[in-house]
Amino acid sequence: MIRAQPDEPADMPQISCNGVSLNLTERGEGAETIVFSHGLLWDWQMWEPQLAHFQSRYRCLAYDHRGQAGSGGGPRQLDLDQLADDAIALIESQGNPPCHFVGLSMGGMVGMRVAARRPELLRSLCLLDTSAEPEPAQRLRRLRWLVRLLTLLGPKPLINQALKEMFGPTYLNNPNNAADLARWRQQIGALPRFARHAVRGVIERGNVLNELGKIRCPVLVLVGEEDQTTPATCAEKIAERIADARLISLPKVGHMSSLEAPRQINAVIDSFLSTVQHDARDAIAELTEI
Repeated sequence: MIRAQPDEPADMPQISCNGVSLNLTERGEGAETIVFSHGLLWDWQMWEPQLAHFQSRYRCLAYDHRGQAGSGGGPRQLDLDQLADDAIALIESQGNPPCHFVGLSMGGMVGMRVAARRPELLRSLCLLDTSAEPEPAQRLRRLRWLVRLLTLLGPKPLINQALKEMFGPTYLNNPNNAADLARWRQQIGALPRFARHAVRGVIERGNVLNELGKIRCPVLVLVGEEDQTTPATCAEKIAERIADARLISLPKVGHMSSLEAPRQINAVIDSFLSTVQHDARDAIAELTEI
């Protein structure tokens, strides 16, 4: 799977969750825990800018989904409900619940399922560039065709298309990002063919829009205006169905917002978590006065 920091040691600590071994990294200390859940074909290291920012004030956990990167459970087709069960087991054993949960794309799809089905586990939920709906039919047909190409030819013929899916044109056309893009190209080309199982698990996902009303924790919904993979309409539908969800759109940012605009993302999440903490203190004060 793609690694944001290729020089990082491969032998990460592993924990057993829901019958599978998951790569897990822990950074920082704090009374509250943030769990970071990565996007499709990436791994925990895509959150390095966020871990560096939040570890001074929070205990931060970032893990690899089963069947991806260094975690067990592959190669076989993945299912988002199964990944949500993995996340639930991880939070129960390691996350000091209720915790904060931050997920991008596939990670956000997992986070919505966790929040709706086990609301007592989450203190807050940040959903970055994700969707609660199935893939549109026309796009699904195209993605199924790309999965067949990945199976037959491997990832190298798909590198350019993958970059366009992941990053917005502003990021792709910025010469300052040339070194990073060269690294992403190399690593996409090195993906194993069984990555198709993870891709299928995401593109064949079910609809959880009707579950979103069960979410009770504060929710931040964030989307890059240049995101063509899970566009703004997906974020808007999520925010409409969650009580008091906060929707933020970032200009000149694509699907991989945590990597394209890390300072903006960190600032927005920081502000959101500060509000969550303030609201919690007010609620405790009100209960004390009763």
